[in-house]
Amino acid sequence: MTKTGTSSCVKGLFLSTGDYRIAIDGEAYASGLNYAFFKRYLSVINDLVVVGRYQYVSDISIDENRRVSGRGVSFKGLVVNRNRLSILFNHRQIKRELEGLLRQVDVAIARVPSEIALIAIPIAHKMGVPVLFEVVGCPYDALMNHGSFLGKIYAPFAAARLRKIIASASHVIYVSQKFLQNRYPTRGKSIGCSDVVIPERSPKVLEQRLSRISRWSYGNASIRLGLMGSLGVNYKGHEVAIRALPLLLDRGLDIQLNFAGGGDPERWRALAEHLGVAERVIFRGLLSRPEIEVWLTDTDIYLQPSKQEGLPRSIIEAMALGCPVVGSYAGGIPELVDEAFLVNADDAKDLAERIILCIQNTELAAAQARRNFDLANRYQFEPLQARRETFMRQWLQETYYTVDDHQRE
Repeated sequence: MTKTGTSSCVKGLFLSTGDYRIAIDGEAYASGLNYAFFKRYLSVINDLVVVGRYQYVSDISIDENRRVSGRGVSFKGLVVNRNRLSILFNHRQIKRELEGLLRQVDVAIARVPSEIALIAIPIAHKMGVPVLFEVVGCPYDALMNHGSFLGKIYAPFAAARLRKIIASASHVIYVSQKFLQNRYPTRGKSIGCSDVVIPERSPKVLEQRLSRISRWSYGNASIRLGLMGSLGVNYKGHEVAIRALPLLLDRGLDIQLNFAGGGDPERWRALAEHLGVAERVIFRGLLSRPEIEVWLTDTDIYLQPSKQEGLPRSIIEAMALGCPVVGSYAGGIPELVDEAFLVNADDAKDLAERIILCIQNTELAAAQARRNFDLANRYQFEPLQARRETFMRQWLQETYYTVDDHQRE
């Protein structure tokens, strides 16, 4: 399916196992991958079709920041998302849908790990549709920490399958700089380019953070800890953060633990009640982008003691606001967090000690604020987008177009 020339009309298919909600206005909405996210591809792809699982929702509050479609981007639902096995039970239907869609496009972008992407990849290869891979997570870590026995059994097979696919891919974008590259290396061309979007921050943001830290007084200051992530998963570190809370309170600290993220909080609330700290744990629910910024600004120390991660956007967002961060060794977190503030994912005692270290030593906390603020500047949208766009143009030139600059067939 190789074309000649550099025509400005390229149609693409975006493959991921995202969950989308169809509102009463007929548009698709999602909590993470919205139109602003997909717009980054439109500098090289003119017409992008996004596929995924979907469900109709009549009572959704329509939020433009969560809308998927827009100029150059449309959504096609492949299967109704009734349960976790909706893809497995509807494999043939999904395959037929993907075959039809791949006949209508020129190229595909596979955001992996993704079961939908893995169904589409052999079809795309058979049809000669070039595929650009974006590796955003580790299926082994995700399944091992999924919480189910079957997930743990399937984990090594899922990792081996992705490793084989990525090894032979022609072009790969990794969201990490080292972690995913080491787990899933490719013989093709690749770059490390985060998909995080961080706006440029004024130096006043850091000044305000440093002023906040200077007012800490061990044993007197009220410290707000924050952790952002879905309450419905086991691997984001909610449990270890709650278990660290009594240890902090026993040291005479006035601590409040704030969770931001969707999902049912009951099991975490039950754990907090069991440990006698329920009044210290606040569940804020799913926040909008502006609400997240306010929430992070009011957070003193951000926590990410995850069991598995790619390159967590929430950490970079916290750092961009000068927030000290304590994280685990999981995934790409060590690429972001200072070694002195890394802990083992299940170690509540170590987590508590690193938090205490930060609170006790305001000079150290201020140094972390400066370090994190400076590091987050590397993740501003414009330079990352320039790298991504250059690589995507190279991918198109080497796989979709011929090297000759003639008219398209």
